[in-house]
Order: sequence, then C-alpha cells, then structure tokens
Amino acid sequence: MATKQRDELAARTALLYYEYQKGQNEIALELGISRSYVSQLLTYARESGVVKISISIDAEYKKETEFAARFPGLRHAYIMQSESAEYTSANIGRFAAPHVSRLINAADSIGINLGLAVQSVIECLDESDFAALRTRTVSQLMGGFSNGHNEKLMPGELVARLSQKIGAQSLYLNCPVIVDNPRLKQVLMQEKSIASIFEFWKTLDLAIMGIGVLDENSRIYSKLSEEMRQTLAANQACCEITANFYNEQGMYLPILLDNKISIPNEDLLAVKTKAVIGHGTQKAKAILSGLRAGMINVLVTDSLTTAAIESLMSNEKESK
Repeated sequence: MATKQRDELAARTALLYYEYQKGQNEIALELGISRSYVSQLLTYARESGVVKISISIDAEYKKETEFAARFPGLRHAYIMQSESAEYTSANIGRFAAPHVSRLINAADSIGINLGLAVQSVIECLDESDFAALRTRTVSQLMGGFSNGHNEKLMPGELVARLSQKIGAQSLYLNCPVIVDNPRLKQVLMQEKSIASIFEFWKTLDLAIMGIGVLDENSRIYSKLSEEMRQTLAANQACCEITANFYNEQGMYLPILLDNKISIPNEDLLAVKTKAVIGHGTQKAKAILSGLRAGMINVLVTDSLTTAAIESLMSNEKESK
C-alpha cells in the first residue's frame, strides 16, 4: 500500500479509536480491514507521529466521521471535497476506488447494481490491489436495461469487468429489471439461472450500488408505465435502490413487486455491507431517505451533496 494511502487510513483509524472510543473489532468492520491490520495501523500512527497528544488529521476526515455519526446505520462516509458537479463526476471514481477496494478485499460474495457512479468506480479499480488467492463471486443485483442514458457498459459487461479486475467468478441476470406483464415475471422466475441468483443474493457480503431519484432522469423511471409512475407518486416514493423504493422518512414501499426483477428489500437489508456511491444535490433527498432506511452502511459522495443533505435536515428541524 502506498505511503500516502497508509497515512490516510492510519489517520482514520486513530480518529475512530482515540476520539470516538471505538474498539478495534468495530473499526475493522467499519473500514473493511482485518483486526490485526487495525492494530498495525494504530502502532504505525503512534510511531510516525500521526498520533501525538492529539490526532494530526485533516479537518475533512473529522467531518466525515461527524457526518456518519448522525445516522445509526452508517459506518463510514467518504466525502470528496468539490466545488462543482462536473468536477465530482470526473473524479468520483478515482476518489472512491481505494475505499471500495478495501471493502471488496473483505468480501467473498459481491453484488453490484448498474449506476453510472458504480461504473466509474469499477473502471478506476487497480487490479494489483486484490489478493489472487481469495475466491470471490460477483453478481448483478437487478435485471438490466437496454442501451440508453449514456451507459458505458451493459450489465453483463459490467459484471465481467469487475470480475476480471478482482479475479472473481461471474453470475449474470439475463432479464430486464422491469416487466409490464406480471405473468412474464412468473415465467422468468422459473428459469434455473435466475432462481439461482435469487438464492445467491441471500449470501451476499457486500453490495456496491448507486442510488436513484424518481424523475425523468432516472433509468428506472424511464422504464415504467404511466400507471406504475402514478403508483410511485401516490406512495410518495423519492428514493430507488436496486429497484426498491422508499419515501422521505426512509420507509420501505412494497410496490411494483410483480413488475420488477431485483434483490428483494429484505435480502438487501440483510447484506452486511451496503456501499452506495451517490452524488449530486438533486440526489440529496434520495440519499437521506436511503440513510434513514438503513440501506447505506458506507457512503461515497461529495461535499456539495452532504451540504445539501444537512440543509434538508436543518429545514425539517425548523419546520417542526
């Protein structure tokens, strides 16, 4: 591991251990590393001068920890400092890659959804960061889309690309995420290859996901019939994660169950680590909903988005 990356990880570890009084097992789970490595990092932090009387750490790391502490289910937030949406879009993949790499190295069974942010992260992963001896399996978390919305890779290609980089086996879900006819879903669910992936989802260690808002810019939304859109509106849905829907309070909405092919909400909730890469002030409400729903354990975003989330929370508090 490069010296700068080790110094940053040592600083994060020291902050959690000394200032937030977290145990080494808890820190290991939060950062996606082994307990023994936590101990090594604490020793390194002391010997290298990261830890003196106080922790020598950039203000941004403390901001990340303070933000994560506001949400009981959020183990860590990685916040990229940004001055524009364009800068974030161009750099979020490189920023997220080392954090996602650590999560992957701690997992055996991995699921991914099809967000553009997820694609950018996968493209920035460094193959040399992954141990060749570990047996891993990668699967889609939802059916696919046809070409559109500037996808760089199709679903199967995205799974194959990640599997190639980390030395994993691949499982493909060769069906659409949304079907108009419920009977078609019933037929598809009888296919052995599809049914086996539904069983695999129950074993996931890690889910790497994007997050969607429900408007014309959403790939999911663009696939819905007018009747389906009216159902979302009637239920006040504002957040979509792997074709599961939530309202502003983070309440799961059991809707369109006969029309979507994706990991069920209860199986997603059971995944040990749910990492979301999401950014953009337009997604602030959706990310806040996902945090409240307990569907985000690790969040990778930017400073503009967290500021928008905090503004929403402040406005809610003032309106009460």
